[in-house]
Amino acid sequence: MAIQDKIDGYSFWEMIQAGAACLEEHSESINALNVFPVPDGDTGINMTLTLRAALNSEIQVSSNVGEVAQAVSRASMLGARGNSGVILSQFFKGFAIGLENIEQCTAADLLLALKTASEAGYEAVGNPVEGTILTVMRAAAAGADKGDQSISAVLNLALESAETALEYTPSQLPVLAEAGVVDAGGQGFVALLAGFTSYIDGTAPVLKVGSPAEINSHHIFTQSDLGHTEDELFGFCTQFLILGSELRLSEIKEAVSSVADSTVVIGDDQVVRIHAHASDPGPLLSLGLSYGNLDQINIMNMDLQHQEFISKNYKPLLNHSDQAIVAVVPSLQFDILFRDQGAALTVLGGQSMNPSAEEILNGIKDANSDHVLILPNNPNVKLSAIQASEMAECACTVVPTESVPHGIAALLAYNSNLEPAYNANAMQESAEGIVTGEVTVAARDAKVGGIKVEEGQIIGMLEGSLVSCNDSVPEVLIDLISKTNVDAGDLITLYYGADLKEDKATAHAELVRSKFDGVDVEIYEGGQPYYHYLVAIE
Repeated sequence: MAIQDKIDGYSFWEMIQAGAACLEEHSESINALNVFPVPDGDTGINMTLTLRAALNSEIQVSSNVGEVAQAVSRASMLGARGNSGVILSQFFKGFAIGLENIEQCTAADLLLALKTASEAGYEAVGNPVEGTILTVMRAAAAGADKGDQSISAVLNLALESAETALEYTPSQLPVLAEAGVVDAGGQGFVALLAGFTSYIDGTAPVLKVGSPAEINSHHIFTQSDLGHTEDELFGFCTQFLILGSELRLSEIKEAVSSVADSTVVIGDDQVVRIHAHASDPGPLLSLGLSYGNLDQINIMNMDLQHQEFISKNYKPLLNHSDQAIVAVVPSLQFDILFRDQGAALTVLGGQSMNPSAEEILNGIKDANSDHVLILPNNPNVKLSAIQASEMAECACTVVPTESVPHGIAALLAYNSNLEPAYNANAMQESAEGIVTGEVTVAARDAKVGGIKVEEGQIIGMLEGSLVSCNDSVPEVLIDLISKTNVDAGDLITLYYGADLKEDKATAHAELVRSKFDGVDVEIYEGGQPYYHYLVAIE
């Protein structure tokens, strides 16, 4: 379109569409930058989905820019996804405040809207952190304020200032500098501004998004990169709407901050959107219920998110080898353990999150070896592993390990100086030489082998068969081990899951020692979801 001096409601709507298109085009690259506050790789898609929710809503577009901006604000708040999406929706709320009662937006109106939008973003966040999307939004508003200008000049100056602020974000957040990336949310906001500007100027948007691989291709992302955000890395990302009347936003914001971290609270006296990180989402949901009805409840395990992100985006560059091991593991902790024991690399997956054949095939390629030995470590992954091995360009052998402890036992039998065929046989024999068990939670009511199980009860599985059921984790653990005919001198290894703390696992290990005379008991942090314990007896 031609350069214009004013923006009406129709043009504003088309400008939002252009911004959304630019953001969506680069969403995957933006995802790859995502390391703060949780490295879960979804910033780009969350911002895109937030905008798409607004654009796909039943908004009555008119010539009145203030009315359209208000409708976009409310629709984006109702459809906001993730921390970045909620902040973006708050930006549009502030933008609408700046355009209130405005029929056609001038350059001066646009400047005011950018300022109120930036201020609204900061107000929504319980503990604002510099070096994030908030910093970039504020820089855009400040940099655009250069006196009497056209709408095009305001947006171009805002974009230029936002790009400069974005480049500076790694110097403000150490985790960004260590990972070699700029802030993902800030990059998403720059993409949005690039779309706005291209629409007003009638040009194609120009945006360069640097991926971590381009900036630091050999960086292996580890827990140490996240030391300064340690409290925000564990628990659940909890989002929901509170529907009520005469809701007091400031009061709710203070109450949410008292029970959760990384809080973003936005809304009005009738609808409030909550985004927060909590080790237990229960108290947060109960708090919301005390104010009104809840809707759009979404709870995500942040540990799983960031482990999956790390597995997909940060891999070591391996030298070529004659043979190598690729293992499927359920957590970052097992990734470290398997690689310490000799696996070339791992693929994140396991129960309820089985990796695809393509993901395993990518692992085979990354192993950079003439012959790859694959440890599926789950019966539901074996077929995908076999399929991947058949599609691979190198020779592959699937060692049919049924569990993670079986995989570890197999690793211990590996000898890089021996032929792959010999290794495969030795690894399988080693895996078959141990007894494995699992302590988990029943997903439904059932009756198996004469044992009646109710949903939510603790159950013990021995070599894939149900052998114990109770309401107590330690009691099921002891009962499970007792059914293995364990003898003095045997080694029992307990890998405790994401739902258990080290002190609790240590206490359970002491209980096992007291119940079974003469056994050796070792405990390791497994970090696996869904399973309180993975057990190996040898």
